[in-house]
Amino acid sequence: QPGITFVGFVPDLAGLYSSCSAAIAPIISGSGTSVKVMEAIAAGVPCVSTVQGFRGYIEEVQKHLPFLLATDASDFADKMLRLADTTERVQISQLCRSFGTANWSQEAVSTAVANAIHLLLREPA
Repeated sequence: QPGITFVGFVPDLAGLYSSCSAAIAPIISGSGTSVKVMEAIAAGVPCVSTVQGFRGYIEEVQKHLPFLLATDASDFADKMLRLADTTERVQISQLCRSFGTANWSQEAVSTAVANAIHLLLREPA
């Protein structure tokens, strides 16, 4: 389809994400946390996915990014079409980047891990 690119292994995700308008992760099975979805959102690329695609952080997505969570195939299509609107996509991208930076950036994760270690050791952070 014109405008849709399927890629295999990508050695430089930052470069790829900078050229993307949106991403999709139609995950219907599996286990563990879907890091690829977190990476896209943290890069400011809206990523429509399913409950399975957001496993491990579904509550955060439901609270802060509910417009990315698709509940069925029809809803998935509707969410993708919503991202076709440039103005709305830009606003959603900004929300994704802000949320991703605050919660999933290297700095945010490092701070959370350090705080958890200090708490476990009962030392002030």
